[in-house]
Amino acid sequence: IHISGYPKFEGEVDEKLIKDGNEIVEIVSKVRQYKSENNLSLKEEISEIVLSGYTELAKEVEYDIKAVGSINKITYKDGEKNIEIIR
Repeated sequence: IHISGYPKFEGEVDEKLIKDGNEIVEIVSKVRQYKSENNLSLKEEISEIVLSGYTELAKEVEYDIKAVGSINKITYKDGEKNIEIIR
């Protein structure tokens, strides 16, 4: 095991999936940052966040975003990318 080389990835990287995944990380990070800056427990519930300009992947993983951030409701809007947190 220790003398084996690291396996090489052979295939194509889905750049769109990586970009979309990074947006999900950005959303969760913003919620955690908000809670930290306001001295809130990570378990403290957020009543709603409004996501503007985010990809469809956010809707597909909405359950997970809500669970990680203790968020009751997520609203989606078109427009410039923005996250509004409503406590």
